[in-house]
Amino acid sequence: MISMKRTAAVMPAEVFAGAVLLAVEPDGTTAKKAAATVRLDGISPNPAMVGDQPVTVTIKVTSDGKDVKVGLHSPARGTLPGVLAGTRRGDLWTFRFTIRQFEVPAQWNVTPFAVAADGSMTDGRTVLLSAVSAAAVKADTRFSDFQISPQSTLEGRPVHFSGRLKALVKGRMRGLAHKSVDIVFEDGSTVASVTTNGQGAFVAHTTAATSGAYHASFAGDRSADASVSASVLVRVVPDES
Repeated sequence: MISMKRTAAVMPAEVFAGAVLLAVEPDGTTAKKAAATVRLDGISPNPAMVGDQPVTVTIKVTSDGKDVKVGLHSPARGTLPGVLAGTRRGDLWTFRFTIRQFEVPAQWNVTPFAVAADGSMTDGRTVLLSAVSAAAVKADTRFSDFQISPQSTLEGRPVHFSGRLKALVKGRMRGLAHKSVDIVFEDGSTVASVTTNGQGAFVAHTTAATSGAYHASFAGDRSADASVSASVLVRVVPDES
């Protein structure tokens, strides 16, 4: 069961639905009044990526009803529906609850309910909320602008490497900061290791020993996939001076 936040009470949705009352006129007839309108405006974040820290999900609902609740139901777990109470500002209702790491992965059907002044109830559209482990979702990575200078040099002279490690974040490639990058020679040996700066850029150096190809390598971690750059050939000429 999820951890509820700012809930005056948590009750089965059937109980909330059963509380609907009809307004009765003095002559005993049932009054017919306009039903309340209710609209689920959004759930954020959705999906919720939960890591070491809990994630608070916010549900926004617009309604002209006198009271609004949000029902949550987890079909896969077969749990009884729960009901969230929210806060109101005009016709805008806000509901919040917290999802913790031990509760994921999970899915919930989220449905808003509004009660009119006469006690009649209207339910809005149902939206699926998903929660996954942040550790299970890794960003795609790639190297850009990997360069070696010079590409032809004398044995024993310095060789300089530069480039940038990027990750796909919210649909855009952004610099991946503070990650360890290895410069690897074609025989598999690591000739230099460096940490990217705040923009994902890196600079490394080695001493020219023999001709061959070099590439940059990122081993990956809990949040980002591994990546390897294109290889660049360096020609080393023996220093006969």
